[in-house]
Amino acid sequence: VAVEEKKEVSERDLVAARSKELKSMPAGALKEMLLSNFLPTGTKEVMIKSLLKHEAKARAAASQQKAKIRDVVVKKKQELENLSTSELSKLCDSTGIKGVRSKEERVQRLLVQWQEADGVDKALAQIAEDERKQELGAMDVSKLQKMCNKMGVDPYVKEIMVERIRKIENDAGCYSRPRLVQEEDVPKGDKKGDMVEALLANEV
Repeated sequence: VAVEEKKEVSERDLVAARSKELKSMPAGALKEMLLSNFLPTGTKEVMIKSLLKHEAKARAAASQQKAKIRDVVVKKKQELENLSTSELSKLCDSTGIKGVRSKEERVQRLLVQWQEADGVDKALAQIAEDERKQELGAMDVSKLQKMCNKMGVDPYVKEIMVERIRKIENDAGCYSRPRLVQEEDVPKGDKKGDMVEALLANEV
């Protein structure tokens, strides 16, 4: 609770200081700032409020993004730490990391390499994609159709329709092999040499 209160006070202090700074600016310079941020202009008081709200929103988004990045890095670190020594060794060899003995150093080197290979950006992109899928999946069908029409996307993709029809037919047993003969009618050889013939007859 104390930490949360400290954050709130810090945000209030920041807004108060920024508000004082903006009030001391000429109206023309303030107007240019709003236009550069694609914000509507108006009286000086209205412009200050609009800019303060915009900056607060940007800070909140930056803070949220920072938390996501931290979670991604921590998750990757834990994933590497959960690997056995032999698994870490093989991973280091496959990525060209040599001369590392301790598990802690191996994890650290692999983590740095993962980060340099845009691992964080890729993980964040995957998270964003998963979140968007859930969001779209929860939407009403009519809303999704309107979105498709607005974006020029064909909701009736041929490949998807073909796959869905194939799945329904498969579940209904349309592709099951017909049984033309009963199992007891299949000829059974008495000798090992007749086994091939018996299998072929069974397939027929």
